[in-house]
Amino acid sequence: AVAVAPDMGPVRFVLKRVRRPLTLVLCEPATGWNRARGMIPLDGAGCAVSIDGAKATLKALPRNSHLQRCYAAAAVVTEGANEVTLEVRASGGAHLAARVSQVIWSSSEP
Repeated sequence: AVAVAPDMGPVRFVLKRVRRPLTLVLCEPATGWNRARGMIPLDGAGCAVSIDGAKATLKALPRNSHLQRCYAAAAVVTEGANEVTLEVRASGGAHLAARVSQVIWSSSEP
């Protein structure tokens, strides 16, 4: 899992070969050592997610595993772009961090 601490600033993921319409799923650890006591939920007030600079709305998927929680991300994305930038930013105290365990997006390649 990638930790996103408040003092890091935004963590950027450049997603290549994006297919339209963009389907994006963002996951965080649900159990185990990756889910730390001070973990900020991705859909919580202490975490901001944006796609190409536009605020993204995260909606919890109806079925999650015991290993990770996943969210569908929605934002207005520029048409025609071959890649998009996903940014995750955390805010809060020094011992807090969001964690990203998986990013899945619709790709133009199989």
